[in-house]
Amino acid sequence: MDDKTADILCKLNNSFYQRQAASFSETRKAPWPGWDRCLEVLHKEGLFVCQPVIPDKASGNSSYPATGAVGRLTQAQAPREAIPSLSREPQALSREPQASSVLDLACGNLRFEAFLANALPKSDIVFYAVDSCDSLASPLHAGHCPSDVRMKDKTHQVDSAYPLLHASLDRANDVRKKTHRVDASSSELLLGHQQQGASNCEERNAQPVPRPVPSFTLPPVRYQSLDVMGTLLRGANLSDSLDAPFCDLSVCFGFMHHVPQVRHREEVLEALIKHTRPGGFVVMSFWQFMENKAMAAKAQESHQAALACLPYLGLRALDKGDYLLGWKGIPGEFRYCHSFSETEIDCLLESVGGTASLVSRFASDGRSGALNTYLIFQVSH
Repeated sequence: MDDKTADILCKLNNSFYQRQAASFSETRKAPWPGWDRCLEVLHKEGLFVCQPVIPDKASGNSSYPATGAVGRLTQAQAPREAIPSLSREPQALSREPQASSVLDLACGNLRFEAFLANALPKSDIVFYAVDSCDSLASPLHAGHCPSDVRMKDKTHQVDSAYPLLHASLDRANDVRKKTHRVDASSSELLLGHQQQGASNCEERNAQPVPRPVPSFTLPPVRYQSLDVMGTLLRGANLSDSLDAPFCDLSVCFGFMHHVPQVRHREEVLEALIKHTRPGGFVVMSFWQFMENKAMAAKAQESHQAALACLPYLGLRALDKGDYLLGWKGIPGEFRYCHSFSETEIDCLLESVGGTASLVSRFASDGRSGALNTYLIFQVSH
């Protein structure tokens, strides 16, 4: 794929999310099952001192920790920039546990922020969220009620925590009670098809996994409006463009399949590693929809329909694994997505070199439990 084609595809995606922000957000209310496993791994690795609230899949029980703190920064371990600060000014280290900082690249509707706050109710976390679709990340579409939102240099800064609307979490909880694989039905929407009778089938085969929905507040969030792909296509340094300090945890979920060209995927991973403190962690997910026979057939059908609707794209060379997927069967609504192979993920791992080491690699999500592959890295000291 050449740079011009990559630019066309990225603009296609940007236009899609601007038009369908509310519709897309409505299908993204519940957390991914893979996030629970990520949290388990991170806790075992010592990032989170307090025990996360993760549903017991066998019994359906879960409980909140009585006490706990997040993070393990000490004066000897942490560079000053690793301490979360909305102003990015140096802060004095105290003897108390410092708040953890999390960078969420391509944050969408802030669903991961809500998940982590729910799973770690006793924690102290500062989030740095980045996305190009401001309407998708807005408190209205994200299901949040802001107490203080201001604009400054294209950055929304939420200075005080704001409560999560219980209605949004109730809907998410209802889905979890039906089936732990909460994104199964959403996968059909991603391909532009709605599968009839899917919800009834899920209810018959579901294992109830209730998650308590307490009253809590989302930690402070600093949101940066940044077109990640536009930055990369201009040849700018993505790491330098991110308005965030060194963080304890950097994540990127549901975005890599929108990144065309191998070198840009490597640049995204490199930027996440550079913005993570030594000893911190980077977590990424990779969509593999073509590994599912039914989804692959629908992707092929959607792709051919898109080429007929957008003939100029049919004249341009796409890479293996690139597809144009529809949305809810809406005529003319398509977006570029890439289905990753295991070999592509292996090559991306090799690009890391000595900057980080792989802690965990696993598959999760969807009906098959293998819709996404997750990589968890620890940044080298």
